[in-house]
Amino acid sequence: MFADLYAPTLCDACKCDAPSGACALPITLTAASAQCSGTAPGVAQTSFDAPVGWDGSCTAASPIPANQKCNGVNCVQSLTIAPLTLTEEPCAVSADPVAAKLPSTWGMVARSCRGVAYGSCAAPSEVCTPAVEPGFAQCLVQKGDNECPDTYPDKHLLYKSFADTRFCTPCACSAPTGSTCKAFVSVWEDGACSSPGGSYAVDAAGSKCIDIPSGQALGSKLATAPVYAPGVCQVSGGEPMGEAAPEEPSTFCCLSSGT
Repeated sequence: MFADLYAPTLCDACKCDAPSGACALPITLTAASAQCSGTAPGVAQTSFDAPVGWDGSCTAASPIPANQKCNGVNCVQSLTIAPLTLTEEPCAVSADPVAAKLPSTWGMVARSCRGVAYGSCAAPSEVCTPAVEPGFAQCLVQKGDNECPDTYPDKHLLYKSFADTRFCTPCACSAPTGSTCKAFVSVWEDGACSSPGGSYAVDAAGSKCIDIPSGQALGSKLATAPVYAPGVCQVSGGEPMGEAAPEEPSTFCCLSSGT
Protein backbone atom coordinates (compact mmCIF):
# COMPACT_ATOMS: atom_id res chain seq x y z
CA MET A 1 0.00 0.00 0.00
CA PHE A 2 1.14 3.52 -0.74
CA ALA A 3 0.61 7.20 0.19
CA ASP A 4 1.85 10.69 -0.74
CA LEU A 5 1.79 10.22 -4.52
CA TYR A 6 4.11 12.45 -6.52
CA ALA A 7 3.52 12.32 -10.30
CA PRO A 8 4.56 15.52 -12.14
CA THR A 9 3.88 16.21 -15.82
CA LEU A 10 6.14 18.13 -18.19
CA CYS A 11 5.00 19.30 -21.62
CA ASP A 12 7.29 19.93 -24.56
CA ALA A 13 7.32 23.51 -25.81
CA CYS A 14 4.92 24.30 -28.66
CA LYS A 15 6.40 25.75 -31.82
CA CYS A 16 4.95 27.36 -34.93
CA ASP A 17 6.41 27.40 -38.42
CA ALA A 18 7.12 30.80 -39.94
CA PRO A 19 4.21 32.16 -41.98
CA SER A 20 4.33 31.86 -45.74
CA GLY A 21 2.80 34.36 -48.11
CA ALA A 22 2.98 36.24 -51.36
CA CYS A 23 2.53 39.80 -52.58
CA ALA A 24 0.76 41.07 -55.67
CA LEU A 25 1.36 44.42 -57.34
CA PRO A 26 -1.44 46.97 -57.38
CA ILE A 27 -3.26 47.59 -60.64
CA THR A 28 -5.13 50.72 -59.54
CA LEU A 29 -3.26 53.99 -60.13
CA THR A 30 -5.34 57.15 -60.15
CA ALA A 31 -4.34 60.69 -61.12
CA ALA A 32 -6.14 63.61 -59.46
CA SER A 33 -6.61 67.21 -60.54
CA ALA A 34 -5.43 68.45 -57.12
CA GLN A 35 -2.51 67.77 -54.84
CA CYS A 36 -2.76 65.07 -52.18
CA SER A 37 -3.83 67.55 -49.52
CA GLY A 38 -6.47 69.09 -51.78
CA THR A 39 -10.00 68.80 -50.42
CA ALA A 40 -11.84 71.09 -52.87
CA PRO A 41 -15.04 69.67 -54.32
CA GLY A 42 -15.02 68.63 -57.94
CA VAL A 43 -11.52 67.12 -57.96
CA ALA A 44 -11.35 64.95 -61.07
CA GLN A 45 -10.04 61.39 -60.93
CA THR A 46 -8.38 59.90 -64.03
CA SER A 47 -7.45 56.25 -64.32
CA PHE A 48 -3.82 55.31 -64.95
CA ASP A 49 -4.50 51.65 -64.16
CA ALA A 50 -2.21 48.76 -65.00
CA PRO A 51 -3.55 45.63 -66.69
CA VAL A 52 -5.16 42.92 -64.54
CA GLY A 53 -2.48 40.51 -63.31
CA TRP A 54 0.29 43.07 -63.87
CA ASP A 55 3.70 41.48 -63.32
CA GLY A 56 5.57 44.78 -63.11
CA SER A 57 6.87 44.84 -66.65
CA CYS A 58 6.65 48.08 -68.62
CA THR A 59 3.11 48.81 -69.72
CA ALA A 60 1.58 51.78 -71.54
CA ALA A 61 -1.96 50.93 -70.37
CA SER A 62 -4.32 53.88 -69.61
CA PRO A 63 -1.95 56.72 -70.62
CA ILE A 64 -2.67 60.33 -69.67
CA PRO A 65 -1.21 62.95 -72.06
CA ALA A 66 0.70 65.98 -70.79
CA ASN A 67 -1.45 68.95 -69.77
CA GLN A 68 -4.71 67.10 -70.23
CA LYS A 69 -7.50 69.24 -68.74
CA CYS A 70 -10.18 68.25 -66.29
CA ASN A 71 -12.72 70.97 -65.45
CA GLY A 72 -10.32 73.59 -66.73
CA VAL A 73 -7.27 72.47 -64.71
CA ASN A 74 -4.56 69.91 -65.31
CA CYS A 75 -5.86 66.38 -64.74
CA VAL A 76 -2.48 65.31 -63.36
CA GLN A 77 -1.36 67.02 -60.15
CA SER A 78 -1.06 63.98 -57.87
CA LEU A 79 -1.02 60.21 -58.23
CA THR A 80 -2.49 57.66 -55.83
CA ILE A 81 -1.17 54.10 -55.97
CA ALA A 82 -3.24 51.34 -54.35
CA PRO A 83 -1.52 49.10 -51.76
CA LEU A 84 0.09 45.80 -52.59
CA THR A 85 -2.06 42.76 -51.89
CA LEU A 86 -0.70 40.45 -49.20
CA THR A 87 -1.95 36.87 -48.97
CA GLU A 88 -0.74 34.46 -46.30
CA GLU A 89 -1.24 30.90 -45.21
CA PRO A 90 -1.95 30.18 -41.54
CA CYS A 91 1.07 29.19 -39.51
CA ALA A 92 1.39 25.46 -39.01
CA VAL A 93 2.24 23.84 -35.69
CA SER A 94 5.75 22.45 -36.09
CA ALA A 95 5.93 20.65 -32.74
CA ASP A 96 3.00 19.23 -30.79
CA PRO A 97 3.57 18.69 -27.07
CA VAL A 98 4.06 15.22 -25.71
CA ALA A 99 3.18 14.61 -22.10
CA ALA A 100 6.45 13.65 -20.48
CA LYS A 101 5.01 11.72 -17.58
CA LEU A 102 7.82 11.55 -15.10
CA PRO A 103 7.96 8.33 -13.08
CA SER A 104 5.49 8.36 -10.24
CA THR A 105 6.81 7.97 -6.73
CA TRP A 106 5.13 7.36 -3.40
CA GLY A 107 6.29 9.15 -0.30
CA MET A 108 5.10 6.33 1.95
CA VAL A 109 5.08 2.60 1.44
CA ALA A 110 3.39 0.32 3.95
CA ARG A 111 3.33 -3.43 4.23
CA SER A 112 0.71 -5.13 6.34
CA CYS A 113 1.02 -8.57 7.80
CA ARG A 114 -0.99 -10.62 10.21
CA GLY A 115 0.64 -12.38 13.15
CA VAL A 116 -0.56 -15.24 15.28
CA ALA A 117 -1.71 -14.53 18.84
CA TYR A 118 -1.54 -17.09 21.64
CA GLY A 119 -3.60 -17.20 24.75
CA SER A 120 -7.00 -15.68 25.36
CA CYS A 121 -8.35 -12.20 26.10
CA ALA A 122 -10.07 -11.27 29.30
CA ALA A 123 -13.11 -9.77 27.53
CA PRO A 124 -14.95 -11.84 24.90
CA SER A 125 -15.43 -8.70 22.76
CA GLU A 126 -11.70 -8.12 22.44
CA VAL A 127 -9.27 -9.67 19.97
CA CYS A 128 -5.85 -10.81 21.05
CA THR A 129 -2.96 -9.50 19.01
CA PRO A 130 0.65 -10.60 18.88
CA ALA A 131 3.44 -8.51 20.28
CA VAL A 132 4.70 -5.75 17.95
CA GLU A 133 8.09 -6.43 16.41
CA PRO A 134 10.60 -3.57 16.10
CA GLY A 135 9.95 -1.45 13.00
CA PHE A 136 6.24 -2.30 12.91
CA ALA A 137 3.07 -0.77 14.32
CA GLN A 138 -0.09 -2.43 15.52
CA CYS A 139 -2.95 -1.31 13.31
CA LEU A 140 -6.54 -1.96 12.34
CA VAL A 141 -7.02 -2.05 8.57
CA GLN A 142 -10.26 -1.35 6.70
CA LYS A 143 -10.93 -0.77 3.02
CA GLY A 144 -12.05 2.76 2.19
CA ASP A 145 -11.56 6.06 4.00
CA ASN A 146 -12.82 5.52 7.53
CA GLU A 147 -12.63 7.18 10.92
CA CYS A 148 -10.33 5.62 13.48
CA PRO A 149 -11.48 4.57 16.96
CA ASP A 150 -10.07 6.31 19.99
CA THR A 151 -8.13 3.21 20.89
CA TYR A 152 -6.26 3.27 17.55
CA PRO A 153 -6.02 7.02 16.87
CA ASP A 154 -3.03 7.19 14.51
CA LYS A 155 -4.72 7.24 11.05
CA HIS A 156 -2.92 6.54 7.77
CA LEU A 157 -4.77 6.52 4.45
CA LEU A 158 -2.95 4.35 1.93
CA TYR A 159 -3.76 3.37 -1.63
CA LYS A 160 -3.33 0.36 -3.86
CA SER A 161 -2.94 2.15 -7.23
CA PHE A 162 -3.61 5.41 -9.09
CA ALA A 163 -5.52 6.57 -12.18
CA ASP A 164 -3.41 8.53 -14.64
CA THR A 165 -5.22 11.19 -16.72
CA ARG A 166 -2.23 13.45 -17.39
CA PHE A 167 -1.99 15.09 -20.82
CA CYS A 168 -0.86 18.28 -22.57
CA THR A 169 -3.23 20.69 -24.30
CA PRO A 170 -2.76 20.84 -28.09
CA CYS A 171 -0.69 23.59 -29.66
CA ALA A 172 -2.22 26.40 -31.69
CA CYS A 173 -0.80 29.24 -33.78
CA SER A 174 -2.35 32.68 -34.13
CA ALA A 175 -2.80 34.47 -37.43
CA PRO A 176 0.45 36.00 -38.72
CA THR A 177 1.24 39.54 -37.63
CA GLY A 178 3.94 41.94 -38.77
CA SER A 179 4.35 40.59 -42.30
CA THR A 180 5.19 43.16 -44.98
CA CYS A 181 5.24 43.58 -48.75
CA LYS A 182 7.35 46.20 -50.50
CA ALA A 183 7.97 47.24 -54.09
CA PHE A 184 8.85 50.30 -56.18
CA VAL A 185 6.50 51.67 -58.84
CA SER A 186 8.01 53.98 -61.44
CA VAL A 187 6.07 56.19 -63.84
CA TRP A 188 7.33 57.44 -67.19
CA GLU A 189 6.31 60.30 -69.38
CA ASP A 190 6.61 58.35 -72.61
CA GLY A 191 5.00 55.03 -73.54
CA ALA A 192 8.18 52.91 -73.44
CA CYS A 193 9.52 53.46 -69.90
CA SER A 194 12.45 55.53 -71.15
CA SER A 195 11.65 59.06 -69.93
CA PRO A 196 11.54 58.96 -66.11
CA GLY A 197 8.69 60.63 -64.29
CA GLY A 198 9.34 59.36 -60.73
CA SER A 199 9.82 56.22 -58.66
CA TYR A 200 7.87 55.53 -55.49
CA ALA A 201 8.06 52.96 -52.68
CA VAL A 202 4.76 51.21 -52.01
CA ASP A 203 3.69 48.57 -49.49
CA ALA A 204 0.66 46.65 -48.29
CA ALA A 205 -0.18 49.04 -45.44
CA GLY A 206 -2.34 51.40 -47.51
CA SER A 207 -2.63 53.56 -50.59
CA LYS A 208 0.11 56.06 -51.31
CA CYS A 209 -0.54 59.55 -52.70
CA ILE A 210 2.31 61.47 -54.34
CA ASP A 211 2.27 65.07 -55.54
CA ILE A 212 3.75 65.27 -59.04
CA PRO A 213 4.43 68.21 -61.38
CA SER A 214 1.16 69.66 -62.61
CA GLY A 215 0.31 68.49 -66.11
CA GLN A 216 3.04 65.82 -66.27
CA ALA A 217 2.38 63.14 -68.84
CA LEU A 218 1.79 59.63 -67.48
CA GLY A 219 2.65 57.44 -70.44
CA SER A 220 3.82 54.15 -68.93
CA LYS A 221 4.70 52.42 -65.69
CA LEU A 222 7.09 49.81 -64.38
CA ALA A 223 7.40 48.03 -61.00
CA THR A 224 9.98 45.94 -59.21
CA ALA A 225 9.07 42.46 -58.04
CA PRO A 226 7.38 42.74 -54.64
CA VAL A 227 9.35 41.50 -51.63
CA TYR A 228 7.53 39.56 -48.92
CA ALA A 229 8.94 39.58 -45.37
CA PRO A 230 7.19 37.13 -43.02
CA GLY A 231 6.01 38.21 -39.61
CA VAL A 232 5.40 35.93 -36.66
CA CYS A 233 2.63 33.78 -35.21
CA GLN A 234 1.98 33.65 -31.50
CA VAL A 235 1.96 30.15 -30.06
CA SER A 236 -0.38 28.81 -27.40
CA GLY A 237 -1.14 25.46 -25.79
CA GLY A 238 1.20 22.84 -24.42
CA GLU A 239 -0.15 23.21 -20.89
CA PRO A 240 -0.15 20.25 -18.49
CA MET A 241 -3.61 19.03 -17.60
CA GLY A 242 -5.10 16.11 -15.71
CA GLU A 243 -3.56 14.37 -12.76
CA ALA A 244 -2.46 11.11 -11.26
CA ALA A 245 -5.10 10.38 -8.63
CA PRO A 246 -4.65 7.62 -6.04
CA GLU A 247 -7.31 4.89 -6.01
CA GLU A 248 -8.52 2.00 -3.85
CA PRO A 249 -7.85 3.48 -0.40
CA SER A 250 -7.50 1.58 2.83
CA THR A 251 -7.47 3.08 6.31
CA PHE A 252 -4.75 2.04 8.75
CA CYS A 253 -5.62 2.92 12.36
CA CYS A 254 -2.53 2.36 14.48
CA LEU A 255 -1.44 2.51 18.06
CA SER A 256 1.84 4.10 17.07
CA SER A 257 3.80 4.88 13.91
CA GLY A 258 6.47 2.46 12.80
CA THR A 259 9.76 3.34 11.14
